Amino acid sequence: MQTMLTQKINLKDVCLSLCETHHICNGVPLYKERYKKVLSYHKTTIFQDGIAPVFIEKDGKEEAFFIDTQGKNIFEKSFFKAFGFYEDLAAVSDESGFYHINDSGEEAYNNRFAWCGNFVNGACVVRDKSGLYFHIDAQGKALYEHRFSYVGDFVYNIAVAMLENGKATHICKDGTFLHGKLFESLGPYHKGVAVAKDNLGYFHIDKNGKALYADRFAKLEPFYNGRAFATTLCGKQCILNEKDYSLEVLESNSNGWVQGLGCEKWDIESKQNLDSIKDISCLRTQHDKNMESNEIKDKTSVAYQRYFSELAFSFMSLQILRSVFELGILESLQNKDFKAQSYSQTLLINWLLQNGFIYKNTRSCYILTAKGQEALRLKKVFLYWLDLPYLVAHKLPESLKENKEKFSSIFNAGYFDMLHKDSKQQELFSAMAHFYASDYSDFMPILHNEVVCDIGCGSGALLDSIVKKYPNIRAIYADKTDLRMNKSGVFIEIDFFMPFSIQADVFIMSRILHDYDDCKAIKILQNIANSMTKESRLYVIESLQDEKKQDIEVKVHLLNFLGGMERSLMEYENIVSKKPLYNPSVIKNTPNAQNTDTLNTKQKSLFAFCVSFYVSFFHYYI
Repeated sequence: MQTMLTQKINLKDVCLSLCETHHICNGVPLYKERYKKVLSYHKTTIFQDGIAPVFIEKDGKEEAFFIDTQGKNIFEKSFFKAFGFYEDLAAVSDESGFYHINDSGEEAYNNRFAWCGNFVNGACVVRDKSGLYFHIDAQGKALYEHRFSYVGDFVYNIAVAMLENGKATHICKDGTFLHGKLFESLGPYHKGVAVAKDNLGYFHIDKNGKALYADRFAKLEPFYNGRAFATTLCGKQCILNEKDYSLEVLESNSNGWVQGLGCEKWDIESKQNLDSIKDISCLRTQHDKNMESNEIKDKTSVAYQRYFSELAFSFMSLQILRSVFELGILESLQNKDFKAQSYSQTLLINWLLQNGFIYKNTRSCYILTAKGQEALRLKKVFLYWLDLPYLVAHKLPESLKENKEKFSSIFNAGYFDMLHKDSKQQELFSAMAHFYASDYSDFMPILHNEVVCDIGCGSGALLDSIVKKYPNIRAIYADKTDLRMNKSGVFIEIDFFMPFSIQADVFIMSRILHDYDDCKAIKILQNIANSMTKESRLYVIESLQDEKKQDIEVKVHLLNFLGGMERSLMEYENIVSKKPLYNPSVIKNTPNAQNTDTLNTKQKSLFAFCVSFYVSFFHYYI
């Protein structure tokens, strides 16, 4: 029998025989031996020519060991199971359990597991004796405390994890949730996009867990070079274009309607709607719509019914979460002093488990997940939204009908007037404002020893960050009520609807104007302008309305709660150009833009410094 024993081996030319009892190279057996089963060769640091696991039958039992390219048992030891080398480590099992060995045949660590996977990017999936999965490093140590029903390999340092409730999410290498959103099933990320499935079908998501489009598919593959194979809910096989999410119908479809369509592509309905499922389409051409069967209509109708029924009942999840916060359940679980002694408490625990806020460890103790820990940290932010804004939203139909806020009709005072007198609401507002206060200090011009005043400072987070970056400035915090988290620095009580006098070189006002209509916004700007000198500057930080992707819910809330409104850049330009505010320079600045020095310093001017800052909040947690 001819073999390759005396020839130099290139592993690229080596493959398994069809019977998988030996290896062949260029059609010639690599060695004389025959085994019950062989696996592929892998290079290691020591064995550059390659090393492979093989299986034999001995005394009625299966044994496994490793051979070199000449068929020699290199470690002179056998195992119950053996698998290929990845990153110089191979998974094996014996009477002690599963573990890894290095390419010297030595144990890589002392721990034992019920099952081991292969090392990928410095991490390996293992299963403990209780049946739960997690990742370990090359020393056999767990990368995080959490345990999952299942986890996949880390791809680009992100892995799919299945929770006890059967839902799937993505985790980072430290076990924290990447986006915190739960799906029926998930695939790994490929070039920043992953395939996900909800109760309506398959779709693609970005790393924030957001759908890239509104539609759903019966089958879907990842994007490769800008294309993904998809099967629509109508059973049509198509290619999805990553650029504009249009569909190219495959000519292999046997249905007669494919011929004579007059075009190759369909536009996905509602492809502009990226953040929520507003449309459950079957991706139909007009010809297909006319020929649509009753079966397809029934499927679409059922999908709509399921979607709207779940949407109608979605308020209950928020109310359960509010109850969890107000009853201090998460704190008790964190302090390990919670005992479910009633039916209602058991319901809350099961809800927290089902939604990924907690998990049960091997000692049957409830542990807060990364999601639960983050939710607890943001408890006051949740309670802010689930308190007054939720109550006022009950008057939303009247608010929309009359085009005015309804807070004052319920509480006989505007929100900020009531806030001035209510310490509980002050605490919630301060937490909310601090959470949404992004660090805009990088957008500011370089400061030295100027006097900087924050008009409507709220929690004080913005000016605090500026002081931290420029410690030589003199900071003035100005607002109707002192709601600052950090009480250091000068605070001046003002009502910006009334004239005031503050001497400062730089004025900043962040996320104030959107709370008010045009008349009130102009009044605020006028009072600030009257306090400015010719050399003073005002930086206005606001969210700009995106014409392509409008945050309708935010706008409705502002109208209903405060009578405020989101504005476009042109609308802000119109406001700040009103007489007698002169003709200010209005600049839309982005993180990569440089501040201009060309502003007219000889006249009193307003410098509008606009960035987008809104964060999807509840969608992350529920």
